Amino acid sequence: MPRIRAAQSLNALLALERLGVDERVFTRLRPGTLAAIQSASPLGWLPIELDIELAEAVVDALGPNGGRATARAATLLSFESLLLRFFVGVQKIFELEPASLIAQAPWGWRAVYRDAGRMSYTISPGCERVLVYSEAPALVIENHVYLEAIAGAFEAIFELCRVDGSVTVDAVEPTRGRAELRFSWY
Repeated sequence: MPRIRAAQSLNALLALERLGVDERVFTRLRPGTLAAIQSASPLGWLPIELDIELAEAVVDALGPNGGRATARAATLLSFESLLLRFFVGVQKIFELEPASLIAQAPWGWRAVYRDAGRMSYTISPGCERVLVYSEAPALVIENHVYLEAIAGAFEAIFELCRVDGSVTVDAVEPTRGRAELRFSWY
């Protein structure tokens, strides 16, 4: 069963609170979903279905841009954790830049997801990189809203590096459980 670290879903709730979102999101959740997320230990694991449901409720209430903004804000909250602050601190010594953080994304993926596929890093010319998402479970790879939330979450890298950039979902192949996340910055 694909799972997500509960801290990430909890950070999404906190991001919604900080973004001043009203109950429009929460009324779109099934009974029990919000309580299940709120009662989870941050270091515990939640079924990924709960995070997908939350992402869909956000987009349903706030639109696609609201979904990306929430995912990005939740990831920035994750960077406030002690381990990630240490990692970012080390990166700052060597100049924080997108390529180095994107290269670490496969490590971060393993820290946040279990049994939810894997990420690999490929280098493209210039200020572009690609993460290849493979072995993705059908419930993730077939869900455009959730793939866009993942892309939005990765856009937090650009905020950390203080550069403009975007992540696009490309080459989605549901039958192969594969998609590409293309990073471009300037």
